[in-house]
Amino acid sequence: MKTLCALLVACLLYAPGAAQTTEDQWTKEGNTVEHQGTTTGPQGQTIKAEDTWQRDGNTVEHQGTTTGPQGQTIKAEDTWQRDGNTVEHQGTTTGPGGQSVRAEDAWQRDGNTVEHQGTTTGPRGQTIKAEDTWQRDGNTVEHQGTTTGPQGQTIKAEDTWQRDGNTVEHQGTTTGPNGKTVETDTTWTKEGDQVTKESTRTGPNGQEVNQNATWTKDGNEVNKESTRTGPNGQEVNQNATWRKDGNTVNRDSTTTGPRGQERNSSDSWERDGSSIQHQGTSTGPKASTTRQSTLKREGSSVNRQGTRGGQVNPSGATRSRGGGGGRR
Repeated sequence: MKTLCALLVACLLYAPGAAQTTEDQWTKEGNTVEHQGTTTGPQGQTIKAEDTWQRDGNTVEHQGTTTGPQGQTIKAEDTWQRDGNTVEHQGTTTGPGGQSVRAEDAWQRDGNTVEHQGTTTGPRGQTIKAEDTWQRDGNTVEHQGTTTGPQGQTIKAEDTWQRDGNTVEHQGTTTGPNGKTVETDTTWTKEGDQVTKESTRTGPNGQEVNQNATWTKDGNEVNKESTRTGPNGQEVNQNATWRKDGNTVNRDSTTTGPRGQERNSSDSWERDGSSIQHQGTSTGPKASTTRQSTLKREGSSVNRQGTRGGQVNPSGATRSRGGGGGRR
């Protein structure tokens, strides 16, 4: 359902210079939570969502309907049930043409081991099966997983997380149907008020993507500096600062691409009693966006209203590749 809904939103909203508004309300009454939401695009076309979650003992049920601009609907029904150390999920998503996707999952815990088995069945009966096992031994967690597609093709994943003092290391390998592998090696380290991350991702042909990031806390500020280096040595750099001042949190960020092109982003969240207001802007070589939203709690209801607008930068749109029109 997430993919279908995302397509509806993308088709409706993302036009140059367009503005969109969103309104949402969540209401809790006893063990029931209801949600109603409307997203309105630049030409007045709407996407409406209605959801209900209800808990009865160890069972949670969800029913949802998303209605697109032409009246097409996507319906979802889900049930989660817990019995001891086992949690089971059954869900059905039905698209506008009546085609449905069914999902069945079960998670079971036995001591320090958690096992998962899941099956997703498509409209034509084709299935995707998943099997996963997580096991903890002291400061080490290991994961093994296999996903099997409709034609029997498999994707296998092996992961290990290990903690040693203030350092956490992760090593992972994903093997595709043709035997090609992608390897990931990541280390997080905390020293005082600083956290660092060093990561290397190696593709099937030995090409590497490296990422180094540092977060530093200084009073009410957190600063981030990161560099991502691609296989050909091209770099993307980011500098960001989060700052808390009373009931206000500000974030400023600059991302610089391989050719020196910049994207600047600024956001502010302010809390006033039961309300949180957000204002943000992003400016890049080709376009700029603005966003505003208000989240307010009233009794057992939570309401959200938001507006998002965009504008194309004519000079950026006609800029040559050497001038900063590269990959963001």
